[in-house]
Parts: sequence; structure tokens; C-alpha cells
Amino acid sequence: MEKVQTPHVQQVISYLAASGLDVGLLINFGTTSLQHRRIFPPKAVQSSPVFQTRKRRLQSVKSVDES
Repeated sequence: MEKVQTPHVQQVISYLAASGLDVGLLINFGTTSLQHRRIFPPKAVQSSPVFQTRKRRLQSVKSVDES
């Protein structure tokens, strides 16, 4: 893969929506120099009730792990 393309970004956004994570990192090792992009879910995904529920669950798991 020479360049990060739209389908790759869309896949990361899908993973973010499914997981409730706030940011994803897309890394391309297939070029002579490393390419990377930070991907944030769109506002429509962030405001969805499903995303908010998953985000709360993820935060509760993190707080249990920290204690």
C-alpha cells in the first residue's frame, strides 16, 4: 500500500464506532518512510447513543483495571 486511502480510514472509523474509543491510529509500513494518521470518529458517531454506551462501558473497565 503506497498511500493511506479512504477505505482504510473508513475501516478505522467503523472500529472506533464499534469499540467506543475516542481515537484510532492508522499506520502504513508499506512505504519507504512511515506514514501515520490519527483518526477521530465523526460527530454523528460520537453523539450516537450506542457509541456513548460503549464509551461508558470502556471507561468503567479502565477504572476497574486501575484500582
